[in-house]
Amino acid sequence: MGRLANEEATALRALINRLPPVVDPRAAADERALRLIVRYNLRHQMTLSAALKLVAAETLHSPFSEIETTARALHAMLLKQHH
Repeated sequence: MGRLANEEATALRALINRLPPVVDPRAAADERALRLIVRYNLRHQMTLSAALKLVAAETLHSPFSEIETTARALHAMLLKQHH
């Protein structure tokens, strides 16, 4: 029984090592927003609605929650530049 448990533990560790790393959704959204700012050379404030349209156009096949989080990050970053 001890050898079987050890093999199971080894297999479980191998499976965990193959899993993709957990990514913080806000950190990923901030990175995507920053990439959009650089790509489009954005320097002025943008409404949340406009940010949502821009992000949605850039990420066609992403879930809406990811698009919304990125749009909010983009909107916030552009607001901070002017305050």
